[in-house]
Amino acid sequence: MDEAALMLETGDDAIAQIATRVGYETTTAFSNAFKQHYSFSPGRYRARAGGAPLSSPHLYISASPGSRI
Repeated sequence: MDEAALMLETGDDAIAQIATRVGYETTTAFSNAFKQHYSFSPGRYRARAGGAPLSSPHLYISASPGSRI
């Protein structure tokens, strides 16, 4: 699922294409599994990833010593 999330964040392939690439036979099955894993549909995840990624494993935050996050 992390591979699919990365494709949604960085590419512009159709969700159906991504679903096939990560091994799902149908877009519906992929969408259901993705939503269960990330709590967002693939389309919404992609839309939000353009601004503020949603608990993405690909988002890394670094803080200066002594700062609060």
